Amino acid sequence: MSDNREQLLDLSVDAEGSEERFSQVRSWFRSTGWSMADPTVYDPYYDKHPADAFGPRTLAASADANGSYSFVAEREYYFAGEGTGGPVCTRCTFQFPLELIVPLVSEWYDGGPEPRLACPDCSWTGLFGDWDLGSCMAMASFAVIIDTGTGGYSPELVTTLLEALRTDLGGRWVHINKYI
Repeated sequence: MSDNREQLLDLSVDAEGSEERFSQVRSWFRSTGWSMADPTVYDPYYDKHPADAFGPRTLAASADANGSYSFVAEREYYFAGEGTGGPVCTRCTFQFPLELIVPLVSEWYDGGPEPRLACPDCSWTGLFGDWDLGSCMAMASFAVIIDTGTGGYSPELVTTLLEALRTDLGGRWVHINKYI
């Protein structure tokens, strides 16, 4: 049996600001109805991090009532799990080969700056997080992990949440779907 996690990463947060961002984002999730407090809820993959149950707004988006949000306020490495690939150019859809990306992400993990990539097909240049990372990897000091329960991947939920987070809270939010 497989399992999915939707990883929403805020690349604008550094390690020093992660706890403050955690408080801000979790309060926003609760006040807007995306999540609600439930001391019995946890994600077995992120059990050392605070979690909330799905709120009425999430449940209205046809999500499984057994799902949860985990809030990770520390520097972590995130990846897509099985099928991890390179980032995809948002302009022409060229996908970098994974073997060229791993050393760049390793340097980033070791404290280096976020990599900048130039597309060999269309010449577009952008920071790593400006590329489509849906099946790739990244470093982040703050993340919201969605366990969608038995409902599986919900592109509508992810798209709606990313748009709302960017609009209401700002930041450089990216999404990586983790297939476990």
